[in-house]
Amino acid sequence: MVLFVGVVAAIVGIVGLLVPVSVGEEGVSCGSAAMPDYSEARAATDFGGVNIPVLDEVLVNPDYVALCDAELRDRRTWTITLTAVGAIAVIGALVMARRSGQAVLDKRR
Repeated sequence: MVLFVGVVAAIVGIVGLLVPVSVGEEGVSCGSAAMPDYSEARAATDFGGVNIPVLDEVLVNPDYVALCDAELRDRRTWTITLTAVGAIAVIGALVMARRSGQAVLDKRR
């Protein structure tokens, strides 16, 4: 059971690193946690301008590069943690299986 959960956790973590990340209502692409790409975020930020004053009010355009950076950092945090925990569970399950298999062989002798 631990082996199965560990494998699933590791797979989900690796897939999470590779799945594209997007931010904002417009769905501005940030690349993936493993391969970030800020080009679309830079273009969206430059196109809209950041905090441009317009006739007694401020038109706020999000800084998509900062949003992408934060979202990618969050994605890396949980995916790397999940992958590491899954890998540790798999290794632990294999070590325990090998030890219990060795104990069975020792009892037969």
